[in-house]
Amino acid sequence: MRHATTILQNWLFFIMAGLLTLLVLHGCSSGHKEGAHLKEMRALLLSQQERVTQTWDRI
Repeated sequence: MRHATTILQNWLFFIMAGLLTLLVLHGCSSGHKEGAHLKEMRALLLSQQERVTQTWDRI
């Protein structure tokens, strides 16, 4: 079971990272304020990473 959760967490992390990358690229190309947008994305990614780490520690 531990192996399955590891694979699932890796997939979720890569999917989230991919979505964030797409959002950042879309935001930059459509001319939004890049600074605030990127800070928001960075905060979201860090919170997601923290959640994965906390889940990892529980296992």
